[in-house]
Amino acid sequence: MNPFGVTVHCSDAADFTIPDDVDVVFVDPARRDPNAAKDSIGNTKRIFDPNLWSPSWESINRIASAHPVIAKVAPGIDKADIDEWDARWISSDGDLVECFLNSAGTGIRAAVLIDSSHEASTEVMGNSITNTSPIGKFLIVPDPALIRASALDAVANLCNGGLVNEHIAWLTSDDAGAVSELATQSPSLAS
Repeated sequence: MNPFGVTVHCSDAADFTIPDDVDVVFVDPARRDPNAAKDSIGNTKRIFDPNLWSPSWESINRIASAHPVIAKVAPGIDKADIDEWDARWISSDGDLVECFLNSAGTGIRAAVLIDSSHEASTEVMGNSITNTSPIGKFLIVPDPALIRASALDAVANLCNGGLVNEHIAWLTSDDAGAVSELATQSPSLAS
């Protein structure tokens, strides 16, 4: 007897017929070439083209046309590919590690920052435009999840700063004291 009322099917998505009454489909596509040579720690070559994943991004979208889908994908997925899916980029101690997508979304973009030393996480909403600022005393390098989620306004607001350039994700400010959880800082060349 299943006390949670949950049925889990682990299967190759290409060979499995998804029941009509399913609540959600979780997809974690294979993103490494199983036939490639292994590196010194046993990993094979990453596959960057989502249409070469298994199942492919095209297949995942086909599944999402009939069922709600949550997908764990490479954090470097092109934002143009994810369209209206909700996206949350996950960073652990400053390392961008995953991206979770929800097909039932409305295009939400967010960064989830995990701090393992404090066993805490912070979600920062994104999809915002960040203004540029004159070069200040500090150069601020945001957490990569914030960059992917277009959530740099959170850092800019904390440090009363802005982007160094509209095409570069680094920020600048004269007041960088409050951004430690969201970015790293160093003195700028302007001082």
